[in-house]
Amino acid sequence: RSNLIKKRDLYLAACEAEGTEYPSQMAVRRDVHVADSDKEAAAVRAKLEAKQYRGIDPDALVIGTVGQVEAHFRDLGEIGFTDIITRHLHPDQTSAIRSIERLGHVRERFNAG
Repeated sequence: RSNLIKKRDLYLAACEAEGTEYPSQMAVRRDVHVADSDKEAAAVRAKLEAKQYRGIDPDALVIGTVGQVEAHFRDLGEIGFTDIITRHLHPDQTSAIRSIERLGHVRERFNAG
């Protein structure tokens, strides 16, 4: 989280230095896997960390159950991000489709408040 806050602050400082208004919307992209269980989430995370997934910092990956992903997305909102662009990171198509379905549940819970 602290690295993301530093990047946000750097961006906002650049806007200020250029005399540009702060944006009304700020997007962040995250590679996501919405797991069915804690066990599945841990297994996916371990596999991706072992392979050093795309060279991405493991802390930037969002891997968890519906509730955990919802909490992570809410945290992003609290630090100023209005939009979250997702890319599903599971290489198995069936697992990716299930993750997308569960992401729909995250969105429903998020929109419900």
